[in-house]
Amino acid sequence: MKKSFQACDKKGFHLTFPNGIVLSTQFGPGNYGDNYDSPFDGEKSFDANMVEVAIFKADGCSWITKEYRDLGDDVLGRIDFGEWLKIFD
Repeated sequence: MKKSFQACDKKGFHLTFPNGIVLSTQFGPGNYGDNYDSPFDGEKSFDANMVEVAIFKADGCSWITKEYRDLGDDVLGRIDFGEWLKIFD
């Protein structure tokens, strides 16, 4: 079983809830947020005001982001902190 908190390559994190749902928050290069066009340097950590969010089951087989908001993708891009808190809730 995954740990409750997981860092993701210095560009984001996963929160795994007891019900097996994972909230992925990513803000590094290539993610739909402030650092989308930034070059990835494995030594650098990133910060941002706008992030990419995905919601899925910890088994990795079921994406459920679309149950929150269906934008035709498995991720939500350019999410600010206020919207992130609504998703978290």
